Amino acid sequence: MAPAGAFQLRACGGPALTALPMSAILKLSGVSKRFGSLVANDNLSMHLNDGEALGVIGPNGSGKTTMFNILTGITKADQGQVFFQGTEIAQGELRVEIAGSPP
Repeated sequence: MAPAGAFQLRACGGPALTALPMSAILKLSGVSKRFGSLVANDNLSMHLNDGEALGVIGPNGSGKTTMFNILTGITKADQGQVFFQGTEIAQGELRVEIAGSPP
């Protein structure tokens, strides 16, 4: 019997495979950040599932660095929520340290 929340996958008549639903390890919900009249992030929502890789692309000035700075606690969002492993983190609480960088 499959665990609760699991679902069955079957490809072209092959054996059934049990897959567990992915859970979001990192989630942004309605995150916005302004610098004066410049809107860097406007109602940004996204999630990253456990075991998943995600790329972020966009032109210069599109808000990529601001998003990462909010995720790492360098910059505080003006509104919205950030969740890590299902728990909302306070703005500035999560800090990512890069090896070799000063604290």
